[in-house]
Amino acid sequence: MVRITKEKLNGAGDVVQADAEDLPFKPSVFDDVVSVRSFHFLPHPEAFLSEADRVLKLTGRVTVSFEQSVRGREAFRKLMGLPSSNAKRTYHSNPQVALIMCGAKFEALFSGNGTKLHLLLY
Repeated sequence: MVRITKEKLNGAGDVVQADAEDLPFKPSVFDDVVSVRSFHFLPHPEAFLSEADRVLKLTGRVTVSFEQSVRGREAFRKLMGLPSSNAKRTYHSNPQVALIMCGAKFEALFSGNGTKLHLLLY
């Protein structure tokens, strides 16, 4: 993904590959931290949120999106002939993530689904 993104940017921006739980940035430099469909892969989401807080400016915001637990996910995968994944995931509900965010001293401004259907159906 890093290689493809660098090619598409064609030098118009920087791409940094790093561990979300140990970010290689100075404190208080970003307005926003966004985790797109990766929160469920984090072994220690609290560590990520601590790092996000560290690199965010005082008025900064963090946004996360993630795969939710969906009943019948495995049956659907098999029915559609989709390959299984070896990537370890922890499926969360919206209230669980809101609690994790609040525990990390973030205020949850919105907690809900970003799509009408589960991503599995798209």
